[in-house]
Amino acid sequence: EFGYKLTSSGECIRVIVPECKRNEDCPDYKFCSFETNTCEDPCKEHRCGVNAFCNATNHIAKCQCITGYVGNPLEICSKCP
Repeated sequence: EFGYKLTSSGECIRVIVPECKRNEDCPDYKFCSFETNTCEDPCKEHRCGVNAFCNATNHIAKCQCITGYVGNPLEICSKCP
């Protein structure tokens, strides 16, 4: 069965197949964690400024001001005049 192999002693053991080895193995909104070989959300640990949100694109986290606000999304976005 897929994900298992037979040892020389006839024991069936599970083989852990990595989810990814590079960013391109993951969807565009996730990146490959080289520590765990799993596809992770780059926004999970990323903090954006006030009135901003994180948008994961091209395997990286990018902060953007919410609609109707302008400024530096890493620090603070203010309401449009």
